[in-house]
Amino acid sequence: LSKKSCVLQPQETIRLKAKITPQKATVQTICWTSSKKTVATVNQRGVVTAKKEGTVQISAYAKDGRGAKDICKITVKKARPTEPTATVKPTDVPKPTIDPLLTTWILGNMTMNSHHRSLKALDFTDIFAIYT
Repeated sequence: LSKKSCVLQPQETIRLKAKITPQKATVQTICWTSSKKTVATVNQRGVVTAKKEGTVQISAYAKDGRGAKDICKITVKKARPTEPTATVKPTDVPKPTIDPLLTTWILGNMTMNSHHRSLKALDFTDIFAIYT
């Protein structure tokens, strides 16, 4: 078979391919079966359709009755939820506006505000004001 194992999500499909040897075999027909049709089904063209979570064996065997067969183990798992993502374009971000009369800076443990040409600084140990 083209694959020995595969992981699918419910409702996902994959086509398995089987190679017949020798190429000049008189019977070129391959039969497909699923060990658990509730987990995944397979049609006679080798198209596997995942149904629900679980594991299943998809078998391909020669219709000539000689017993030649191959197996692909299919695991059906629900997709993990992904974290929502957002793309922010430079045009989506508003341009900052600066009020020349009121501006706040944060430096380490100190917050400084300027208001009407005065500068006030707040420290955790002292409160002091600087006026210009």
